[in-house]
Amino acid sequence: MNGKQHLVSGAALCALGAAGVAGAGSISALAPARAFILEAATPVNLPEGIMCGLCYFGGCLLPDIDQPGSLMGRYVYIEAEHRTWTHSVYPLLALFIMGAVQRPFLWAALGVLAHLLMDSFSKCGVCWFHCFDGYRKYGSGAKVRKGWHPVLYTSDVSAWIFCTVLVMLSIWACYSARAVLFGDLTAFVLTLAEKITAFVRGIPGKAAEAISGLWPF
Repeated sequence: MNGKQHLVSGAALCALGAAGVAGAGSISALAPARAFILEAATPVNLPEGIMCGLCYFGGCLLPDIDQPGSLMGRYVYIEAEHRTWTHSVYPLLALFIMGAVQRPFLWAALGVLAHLLMDSFSKCGVCWFHCFDGYRKYGSGAKVRKGWHPVLYTSDVSAWIFCTVLVMLSIWACYSARAVLFGDLTAFVLTLAEKITAFVRGIPGKAAEAISGLWPF
């Protein structure tokens, strides 16, 4: 996958994860796990939320720093053979460990995990554990261990089809869990609309009539 495809698939996986965590609320056996995930991953304020989002999508691009022409590699490049240690579990584990201290690192780790999962379904695959020896080198420069692995896309076109299916699946999942996912947001928007309406109605004179004509509530 190229950088754009990793961003799209990363967003879809994030939405699927959010829908899954939301849906787990209806299963009592999963309640402790859901509470742990929410506590560990939910930002405490808007600045931290923005930082976590940037770290997540940065993580979706991070393993391709071994490619100078990639979206991330244009700015941060490490000279290494493609899909060796940068696409292994070891940097991912390091990020998860740091994520136990600082939440943005956790989101960066989730982004890297999304990248590795998507690359795992390509023709070349990913070297999760053995990243230095016993590999076959492909034309793209990727190196993977010999042996079978699931292949869901083999070219740029098929990768976009795979991304499209993933996005459609994430939309369906979010729609199915819409009551839990967007309930608080909907309540906030309605409350905000009520407050603005009260403010508009409280404006004296002809200005109130003009503004009220534009305000739909």
